[in-house]
Amino acid sequence: MYREFDQAAVRALIGLGEDEGPPDWLILHGIYDMPGAVRRWRDRLANARGTENAFNLVIGEHAGKTIWYAPVLGAPLAAFAVHCAAILGAKGVLQIGSFGGTQKGMHPGELLLVTAAGRGEGASQWYLPPGEMAYPDEELLERLRAFLKQKG
Repeated sequence: MYREFDQAAVRALIGLGEDEGPPDWLILHGIYDMPGAVRRWRDRLANARGTENAFNLVIGEHAGKTIWYAPVLGAPLAAFAVHCAAILGAKGVLQIGSFGGTQKGMHPGELLLVTAAGRGEGASQWYLPPGEMAYPDEELLERLRAFLKQKG
């Protein structure tokens, strides 16, 4: 049976109390070893806890911010995590992970800052009209560029 997936439903699924605010950030991590990633991130975030009913979500804190960490594999699981965070009012989503074979001459360990993304895997059609590109937050992208240049 399907029903409205509203804030109350998300809170119940994740086990959030009414006094708990939305995540400041969702870190969406494309990775194969989801259980291993959950273990590592439980150690990285302060006051970290898992959720019993919702995907491999870890909820914790870093630098005074509430962070959700979700290791995912595939667009449907990624869309589910993003949808839950967005419904509650998350301030941002940062997608991390690995990629391969995107451009000749790239090597393992190099970074890719995405400036636009095409869609068409089946889940994203619900969020933007067909054929419309998805773009990152320009301010965040510029901050990342500046940080990476500073680090060489």
